[in-house]
Amino acid sequence: MEIIKSVTTEQVIKVVFTTGDGTPSDPARLICQYWDMDGNLIKENDSYTK
Repeated sequence: MEIIKSVTTEQVIKVVFTTGDGTPSDPARLICQYWDMDGNLIKENDSYTK
């Protein structure tokens, strides 16, 4: 289940949410995404790398 933790508007839209089911292969973690004002995804940061 993904739950948005925070959203702020700067020159971009920053969305932070949790993801993962808490298992070793899919740990619970925060995802940070940056979107432009037209709704295009610019960057996604995921602290987990498979």
